[in-house]
Amino acid sequence: MMTKGLSALDIIIIIVLIIVAAIVIYVLAPLIIAIIIIAAAYFIYRWYKARSSWT
Repeated sequence: MMTKGLSALDIIIIIVLIIVAAIVIYVLAPLIIAIIIIAAAYFIYRWYKARSSWT
């Protein structure tokens, strides 16, 4: 095993991975939030519709 610490290439790879992860999170987070909001609105709508049909 090499025990000389991180080389420049290792640092570049780590930075690239962090950037890629940040982009993925930045792109997917609004999508996940939108899905959660749509699902919540749908369930509330169904619950409200079922509740209003009882009266």
